[in-house]
Amino acid sequence: YYVGHYALYLYVTERIFHKFPLATAGDMHLLRTCASNDDVLCYIFCKTGFHEVLYDRDADAIIQFRYKMMLADSEGSEVWKQNGGWVYGISEFRNRIGVADAVPRYAGLAGGRILGHRTKVPEEFTADLMFSCKALVGALVLSLGVDAMGSYLGSMFDELFLLSPEELRSEYQEISNICKSYKRG
Repeated sequence: YYVGHYALYLYVTERIFHKFPLATAGDMHLLRTCASNDDVLCYIFCKTGFHEVLYDRDADAIIQFRYKMMLADSEGSEVWKQNGGWVYGISEFRNRIGVADAVPRYAGLAGGRILGHRTKVPEEFTADLMFSCKALVGALVLSLGVDAMGSYLGSMFDELFLLSPEELRSEYQEISNICKSYKRG
């Protein structure tokens, strides 16, 4: 767990540094928090199906978290539809991701939060998922190294690095306490 936690921290921070070399400390903290907090990691863990091989599908916490995800994805898809397929339109998404036919996967995320949750989802719904996610990352790091872990899991994070700190604050400060809290500087 601890190895996975700090390896993710290092991996995400390195990607942010290379993508946004002029980011301030406040910008880095905002970007890192939006890309690697418990809610986001649990969302990605479930969205990619990892939870299905590690958990009983009928576990109450999983059912509750997946329900929150489903509501968030539905709401996010409607918002994106109004904007042409993504927060700035599908052609801008494809331009930023660098893949001509790419489709956004994480409609239910908004500024580091599950859409519809201005603050963190209660820990009773995320604790086991979070532990498993970081333990899996830790196992990859210990057996293969940080770079290999990034090679295997990195594409799951690509979408999280498309918005600049200014865009995150502008788009999500009213619906995410993260984007409202972390100021530039």
